[in-house]
Amino acid sequence: MRHHKIMSTTSITLVGVTLAIAVLAGPLYDYSVQAAEQLLNPMQYVKAVLGS
Repeated sequence: MRHHKIMSTTSITLVGVTLAIAVLAGPLYDYSVQAAEQLLNPMQYVKAVLGS
């Protein structure tokens, strides 16, 4: 019986992680694109730091 409980818990956890990845894929993609744009255009950062 204990083996059955472990298998069920593992399966439920795997389904939950899969759903979380699917739900968070859009926001993570948007965040990655913004980070890449900032790396490719450092003037935004320089202006923010220097205040000009």
